[in-house]
Amino acid sequence: MPTITIKDESLQGTLQPSWQLDIKEEQSTLREIIRCRILQDVSFYNDQRCAQLSSFNSSTLLGQRPADPAALLD
Repeated sequence: MPTITIKDESLQGTLQPSWQLDIKEEQSTLREIIRCRILQDVSFYNDQRCAQLSSFNSSTLLGQRPADPAALLD
């Protein structure tokens, strides 16, 4: 699977650690690259959130839902 190296920078000029973005095809539109980035970011966010919430009891988890990438796209 093709990958793109992402290097994020804050408005203050602080560089974040670079990481790899998996894309579906060798040639992609900018829209598809942005879409892949959103899906991967939301997946990472949900994984981190689940790890944080796993230490709480199940009654704390009621009403907690993972972020929906579809709500951020299109």
